[in-house]
Amino acid sequence: MSQKLTFRPRFQMIAQEAILGGYHAPNIGYVRRLFLLDRANCVSVLDPSRNPAAGATPGLLPVGGLAVALGATLYRMDFPPKSCTMSFGYAGMITTVTIEYDLPGTNVALSNFFATGKNRQYVVLVEDNNGRCYVLGNEERGLRVGLTQAVAGVANSRFTLTARLNVPPFQLVAPNGLVLAEVLPDSDFGIGFSLDFNA
Repeated sequence: MSQKLTFRPRFQMIAQEAILGGYHAPNIGYVRRLFLLDRANCVSVLDPSRNPAAGATPGLLPVGGLAVALGATLYRMDFPPKSCTMSFGYAGMITTVTIEYDLPGTNVALSNFFATGKNRQYVVLVEDNNGRCYVLGNEERGLRVGLTQAVAGVANSRFTLTARLNVPPFQLVAPNGLVLAEVLPDSDFGIGFSLDFNA
């Protein structure tokens, strides 16, 4: 008498659920303000992808995760409502970033700023009108400034910051917005040039 043995392989399946949509947080849009940091003064962006740590969350940069040279200069830009936009494009390992601001006239101060900064790359700290903060760029690659001015039917200028980055944008865990004393507590900053478009 023979006995037939049947083996039933057991597989363990892990299901991960991703819920897309259902966005309940404020969704106002547009950029409120940003700060430019010369990439040469950026020591490191301790992003969770390249610098994994216990408890790190992908896509989020903790306060203190941006290390800069002591005495570095930040350039602050505040924007009027519904005037400055920001967009990201993802293609493989490359992220393209574009920040655009249109303003009337041909501002001389803006032209001078472009002339001094056109050969530099910047790490950019951005705050949108929802209070979310982002860090764009790192110690390896930053954003470059661009400027076009025209006098046609009206005089206008377009200021841009663009880049092809090797890291995605990181949201900065900054509960009170871009308060520099909290975001960069160990650095002594001087605001070297202010483009306050609300003045």
